[in-house]
Amino acid sequence: MSSPVLDAEYDDLDWLSVNSSAVEAVAYVPRFGRLYVRWHQQPGARYRTYRYHNVPPRVWDQIQTAGSVGEFVNRVVKRFGYDPVE
Repeated sequence: MSSPVLDAEYDDLDWLSVNSSAVEAVAYVPRFGRLYVRWHQQPGARYRTYRYHNVPPRVWDQIQTAGSVGEFVNRVVKRFGYDPVE
């Protein structure tokens, strides 16, 4: 579900590129605890970017130093509620 507020938030994100074969970039909105994950384009994938909700700052700190960002997202971040963005 999208809204003008979330669309504006998405347009203003400061993306952090990560060294990952699965994840292209991540962005975080600390005020609202929203973590955005942009996956590398996969054949047949319907969406590339997901918004995760109520993500605490410590998870943002950890994702930036994770040895495998894709594994970290699958193991930790996917526990949070999320919705597709694009």
